[in-house]
Amino acid sequence: MSWTKKVLFALCAVFALQLTALAVMVLPDLFRTEPSVAVFDPERSLTMFVIWSNGRVDDAKFEQTLPVFQQSVQMEINRLTAETGQLVVRKDAILSQSRAASVDVTETIMQKVLTDAAF
Repeated sequence: MSWTKKVLFALCAVFALQLTALAVMVLPDLFRTEPSVAVFDPERSLTMFVIWSNGRVDDAKFEQTLPVFQQSVQMEINRLTAETGQLVVRKDAILSQSRAASVDVTETIMQKVLTDAAF
């Protein structure tokens, strides 16, 4: 086999490896069904908590209940992150990846926190 054929085969092999590497990097993003970023609105969650606590929590106990509520929300965010693998960020946070799809999980988290309320 001549050296030109050997070089041509080597170039084709390098090109095939580059195409394979590109496919490995790009294809997983194309087939992802679950958004990788979830947003949480702390202001909306606090409003939901205040409405929920009206008549359930005395005004005197509200100040003591708020840190427990915040801890419960953080635990639920951590659970959701571990369960789904989604990154939960504050609503209106600036993300470096502009095409990242996101889903609002405020309602889901608050429903769980207020259902399991131990405060």
